[in-house]
Amino acid sequence: SGLIVAFLLLVPYFQLNAQNCSSARYIDRVFDSVTVTTDVIYANAPSVTTPYVAENVTINIDLKLDVFEPTGDTLNKRPLVILAFGGGFLIGAKEDEDIRATCDSLARLGYVTASIDYRLGMNILVTTSAERAVYRAIQDYSAAVRYFKEFATTYSIDTNYIFIGGVSAGAITSLHLAFAEESDRPVSTFSSSFPNPAPDLGCRDCSGNSYNHSSTNVKAVINCWGAMGDVNWIEPGEDVPIISFHGDQDAIVPYDSGYPFTAMTTMPYVYGSLPISQHADSIGLYNEFYPFPGEGHNVWGTVVNNLFVGGPTGYFQPILHSISDFLFLFIKPNTDSITGDGMVCLNDTSTYSVNNTTGSFYCWTVNGGTIVSTDSTQNTIDVMWNTTGQNNIIVREINKFQAIGDTQSFSVMINPLPTISVANDLSICVGDTVTIFGGGASTYLWSPATALEDPAADTTKAYPTTSTTYTLTGSDSNNCKAEDSMAITVNSLPNVSVTNDLSICIGDTVVIIGSGAATYQWSPTTALEDATSGSTNAYPTTSTTYTLTGIDSNNCVAKDSLTISVNSLPSVSVTNDLSICIGDTVVINGSGAATYQWSPTTALEDATSASTNAYPATSTTYTLTGSDSNNCVAKDSLAITVNPLPVVSIQEQNDTLFADMGYSYQWYHNDTAMLGINSSYIIPQQSGSYTVVVTDTNGCEAASTAYDYIYVNLPFIRANNPIKIYPNPSNGIFTIHNTTSRGMDIKITDILGKTIYSRKVNEEDWGVDISTLPKGTYIIKLTTDYCNTFQKVITL
Repeated sequence: SGLIVAFLLLVPYFQLNAQNCSSARYIDRVFDSVTVTTDVIYANAPSVTTPYVAENVTINIDLKLDVFEPTGDTLNKRPLVILAFGGGFLIGAKEDEDIRATCDSLARLGYVTASIDYRLGMNILVTTSAERAVYRAIQDYSAAVRYFKEFATTYSIDTNYIFIGGVSAGAITSLHLAFAEESDRPVSTFSSSFPNPAPDLGCRDCSGNSYNHSSTNVKAVINCWGAMGDVNWIEPGEDVPIISFHGDQDAIVPYDSGYPFTAMTTMPYVYGSLPISQHADSIGLYNEFYPFPGEGHNVWGTVVNNLFVGGPTGYFQPILHSISDFLFLFIKPNTDSITGDGMVCLNDTSTYSVNNTTGSFYCWTVNGGTIVSTDSTQNTIDVMWNTTGQNNIIVREINKFQAIGDTQSFSVMINPLPTISVANDLSICVGDTVTIFGGGASTYLWSPATALEDPAADTTKAYPTTSTTYTLTGSDSNNCKAEDSMAITVNSLPNVSVTNDLSICIGDTVVIIGSGAATYQWSPTTALEDATSGSTNAYPTTSTTYTLTGIDSNNCVAKDSLTISVNSLPSVSVTNDLSICIGDTVVINGSGAATYQWSPTTALEDATSASTNAYPATSTTYTLTGSDSNNCVAKDSLAITVNPLPVVSIQEQNDTLFADMGYSYQWYHNDTAMLGINSSYIIPQQSGSYTVVVTDTNGCEAASTAYDYIYVNLPFIRANNPIKIYPNPSNGIFTIHNTTSRGMDIKITDILGKTIYSRKVNEEDWGVDISTLPKGTYIIKLTTDYCNTFQKVITL
């Protein structure tokens, strides 16, 4: 009717996206239209006749219901709301406008709803008849619940989420179905006889259909100005919440307690919404109670012949909203608090969770971070925080009914990371130790810890053997961590090598050679030609170990060493210089070595012997080279002066034989030495063969050839020499006395025959002075008319 359409337009609606995190199902009218299936038979039961005759006058009737479903809904399990009309168990129908409008509105929110018929009729003047009327309605409501459980798949409902309720008599029925047990069944429902005969109505769940399901485990009850026969039927431990609406001036169904219709004492005594709420509170059963001061029955409007009389009141929409809010409490997911880290560090990834409900998905909103989970619709997510400061996480659960839960918010403090800095990259050499350092945090840890003195210090010594990247992780007072890295390139050492150890002799020069680097330095530099060259001359005078330090292009250093053993020279010595005469053989000697070599080898008997005969023909300097066991060589030399033999000949002059000048003389007569005749001349006194052996100042002697002499006795030669010389020997000043009184020639020569003085005198005595001449032997030849005479004078 027009009234229903006008009423439905009062509530706006939105289209629901099942996977939309802004789902408004059950909150807003998310469906455009509702598909209504009418007159569905859910049971068949005996009903009293209309008009009423008696309890035992019945007729079997079909019980029907209308089903309201959101058009186009694809959800395969939905909550069900079953509503029953009011009318004092005498009038009313499932088509009543208030029930139908409520079913339509709830269906547009996303529920499956049903408006049911139930059996009517009673004798209002007989209490037991009224009790039986209520019980028949309870049986019918039970049959409707069982029907939907049986055909849950057909209607895509979840049988664990069946809500029941109604208006007035429908509310009374739903309250008793939810809380009255079989043991609470009135006696009047059993068979009775006169004066009010009545058949046994059977058990609560035994009427209408044979579907084997329980009808008591409903989710909640909607009580619109209803009542109960006894509030104590709501027992402690019950878990069926109630929402109640009631005018405190209701004259049909007591707001508090009393008889229906105010003074109709023939009706059963009942307890209205007030005591129901009070009792529920006392046993801790969740309930909501909305009293309407000053209002009577049918708070949201009176329905006659299925229609509102004058339309719904202003309470209709608030009541409808309260019902939807109440139902939503049990439809929506009950999401617990978010758990996770409340204080994190920038760029941390943390896990946050809520309880997991089968069939639910979760809508997460992160402020200050990014969800990094592959599926952000799960109950657990991983968040990487990228904004410092106070931020938060919000989650809303959307369950299998597409109902969205309350917003859960969780505050997270994102602390900034410390600013970690380390030293620049370094290049070192194998074996080096270098200091690495960092800063910007409270505690530190270097990684890897390999080859570090203290991995937990900001500054430490590193001595890696291979190139390594060290990462410093620093933590501040909030335990926030950051890192920085540095690379240490470890360069291999140059392959520096030198020649093998050497053994030399003092005074030798040897080449020492190194290689494998770019620059070099020998140490010590003593006795080196160039200490910075890879190859250089060395001439140490003592045994020395030379170390070559080589540096490559990476400034890496390596060393190698060699030892030069310096051996002393052998102490080679030879005999003193010699003077010999030509033709002589002399022994020359050397010592102080192991092997020897004379040079030159000329006129030597054995040039490799330390002692050998030498017979040089000319003056020669012989050098003896001696080598010891270290092959060290030393030399010494001697000179052999070879003197020529004197040239000796005999000359005759007058009565005298003269020999060439020498140092000493030995005359021979007929090969017989003439004893005492050792001057450079003789005056032979007899004929024969004369020779003379002359020895010069070098000790060399030679013999003259034989000189045959014929002795002649001249008459002018006196036996007694008339010429005297005195003193003789002298100091070079002497007198010549001539007793012949005749003139005299004086000629004085040295032993070599050189004339040094010549005079012709007539005096008897003649003084001669040759004192300025060298001391020695001189020959004076005196010639007179009567004789020639030779005399030797000696100056001292």
